[in-house]
Amino acid sequence: MDPVSLVTAVITIGGVGITAARFAEIIYLAINDARMFDEDIDRIALGFRTFAGVIQMTERSLKRVSQDHSTSTVVDWIMKKGIAKNLVAVSHDIDSHILLYTDRFERVAQRRGLLALGRKLWWSRVHKADIDKLHPRMESLKTSLSLVYDAIKVEILLALKDSPEVRAEILELKQALKEREETIQILLRQHLSHERSGKGLVHGDAAGSVTSLAIEQIDATRLLLKLGKSLREAETVAEIAPKLKQSTKRRRRAGTRRRESRAPRTRAEVPQDVVTPPSRPPSPRPQVRRSRPEVVIPESVLQRFEANAVDEKSDHVTEVHRDSMASANSTLLTRTSSSSTARTRPETPITPLTPAPAESSFTDVRESRNHHSLLGLEWETIQGYVRAPSSAKGLLKSVTAQRFGTGLDENFITVHKAKELGLDISPLDPEADGGKMVLQVTEGVRLQVIGTVETTWSTSLPSGFKLMMWVLDGQPDGISIVLGRPFEKRRRHYNRAPSLSGRS
Repeated sequence: MDPVSLVTAVITIGGVGITAARFAEIIYLAINDARMFDEDIDRIALGFRTFAGVIQMTERSLKRVSQDHSTSTVVDWIMKKGIAKNLVAVSHDIDSHILLYTDRFERVAQRRGLLALGRKLWWSRVHKADIDKLHPRMESLKTSLSLVYDAIKVEILLALKDSPEVRAEILELKQALKEREETIQILLRQHLSHERSGKGLVHGDAAGSVTSLAIEQIDATRLLLKLGKSLREAETVAEIAPKLKQSTKRRRRAGTRRRESRAPRTRAEVPQDVVTPPSRPPSPRPQVRRSRPEVVIPESVLQRFEANAVDEKSDHVTEVHRDSMASANSTLLTRTSSSSTARTRPETPITPLTPAPAESSFTDVRESRNHHSLLGLEWETIQGYVRAPSSAKGLLKSVTAQRFGTGLDENFITVHKAKELGLDISPLDPEADGGKMVLQVTEGVRLQVIGTVETTWSTSLPSGFKLMMWVLDGQPDGISIVLGRPFEKRRRHYNRAPSLSGRS
């Protein structure tokens, strides 16, 4: 197969990476020029820079693979099913939204003065929501491209000579395919839930294009899931084409069966020699509701009821009626409350989609404090315990950190200090920069890195300041670290009576 069409599609998709990189560069320039001071804007720039890097890297890999292996079954299937065309359409739509955000950001960033500060805060609050809604589509495009590249790579490796190295790489790629399938399924469920609730993924001038692309994108996403599953099940190159054909045929056959069940044939379409009278009358359709039969009360019963009603006293009847209504209301209320309680407390516990890591805990143990007479509580040392389910006692090692101020405990060091000590942090966070701290523990005389921490704090008097810490990446073997909730210093820290020594 001539791979020119796929190369052209990949180059077109790579354009959205160039646009995202330019947007990230413009944001960083505005931050460096001290024209915008919002941490949300920095996160937006980091997100677009990461997206641009992945898109450009995948673009180069796909171009090289499609040019070197022009007879790929996966490439042929991708082109025939229109997956590449759909990815190009999605990238064009994302590209137009990024250009729209770039234009708005440049207009706001050029203004100065007090009015400009208000405009910058308004941009970061209003347009951050739009950009957050664009992130699922960016993640979907990025994951889809990576899945296509992994599928082509699996086919290439299956054609090579069998060896332990090739088998290990194939297993690794199949595991990556499974992870990308799970990511795509999560994004697809989010997309469908947004559609059902009436909330679009992107709000803006091009909202109509999102609606027109929704059905095609869902179909292409399901085809990508079929592609990943077929490549994971294939053991040889000869099994790839039958697996792909079988997966699509199964879906088409099920859809045909549903259509036939919805549209039964008429009498004119059925051959006359086959038509036989039914043995029993057909059951009524579920949507046709039968009328209720009329209730006829005999005249003798009515006469007996009227005679009994005349003999009874009116006050007694009223009292009995009131008592019966009260008992009926109490019974009804009791049943309603019990049924509502049963609904709110199901017997089977509901498991959340993303459960909290129960195997780890970070307990706030206040060990020492430093209180300033003017600034209030300057710093506070807390200790946490990292637990692992594999160990017998559950206690793996303890971590100590300082919560407030710019000073951190010795277990939190800078990235530069970690490199000086020879600590390898690349497996945990390849893009660690000067704005992050390294979380490390001491085991005897040996230092070990178990995560990177990003620190963010802002100071303002007299309302106090915040310091938020969270672990970006845990240990590769699955041990996770959960820091406590971000603690906010409140006014009560400043209302304390100052001490002579400055400590309390």
